[in-house]
Amino acid sequence: MDEDVIKALSLHKETQAKTIQQLGDAYNNQDLIFAKTERHPRYPIVIKMVQLRIARLIAITKLNKD
Repeated sequence: MDEDVIKALSLHKETQAKTIQQLGDAYNNQDLIFAKTERHPRYPIVIKMVQLRIARLIAITKLNKD
């Protein structure tokens, strides 16, 4: 795995740990890697939102011509 990806995931994990600590028992732990942090914090990100963002990034970067 690319070193930049590892660094980004490590930073994300640190940020997530701070959020969990701040929310304490209010944190809805479902062992998610990515959870909302602003609107409805601690709940899962809807898969459709992830799909739309990935599709947008692929289109912007022109990685896939399909």
